[in-house]
Formats: sequence, C-alpha cells, structure tokens
Amino acid sequence: MNHCWNAAESLLERGIGFTNLCSRPTRRADELSREEIQAGAHELRARLESFRPAAVAYTGIGMYRWFRATSKGGWGVQPEPVVPGVTDVVVPSPSGLNRMTFDELVEHYRALSTFVA
Repeated sequence: MNHCWNAAESLLERGIGFTNLCSRPTRRADELSREEIQAGAHELRARLESFRPAAVAYTGIGMYRWFRATSKGGWGVQPEPVVPGVTDVVVPSPSGLNRMTFDELVEHYRALSTFVA
C-alpha cells in the first residue's frame, strides 16, 4: 500500500489527481442511480472549483454527459468547461467493455499530453 501512496503523492506533486464521479464500485456506469450521479456531480464540481486544475480528464463520454446533464459533448477538449479556467477533456474509458482498438485509445489520450509535459 505504501508504494501506491508514493505513486499517488508523486502524481499530486505534478498537479495530477484522480477521483470518481461516484465512489461505489459498479461493473457498468448504468448501474448508478440518478441520485448518485447528481450527488457525485455536485461534489466533483466543488472539488474542481476548489483545486482549480489546469485540466480534468473525463473517462467515458456517457459519464461526462451525465455529469454535465446534457446530450452534447464529444471526444477531446470541450469548447465550454464545467468550471471556468479548467479545461475539460473527454477520453474513452479504458474499460474492457470499450470496443476501441489500442491505437484508437492512444490517439484519444494524446489530447492530454499538453497538460502533463
């Protein structure tokens, strides 16, 4: 466990953090209730407003759309952020349920490279 904490601490020192929209583990996002998503969205927005990262990567377009409460939004950098001054980047979920090829996933994740240089 100590090794994992050191890795997480190292990422935080570089300005990189990780969180979930909902902390309850599920096999699929559609197992989450509307109430859980709304509560998680409220908490995540508060974290983003508090920490003000340069960018936030949302893994999964469906979850991003749920978070934003919209049917809009595509892959990559979003034209309108959730929190002003924080760039929203939507990348595919690395889940085994995703049917993209490895090369397709890598190409989408390249959008994050400018934020972790």
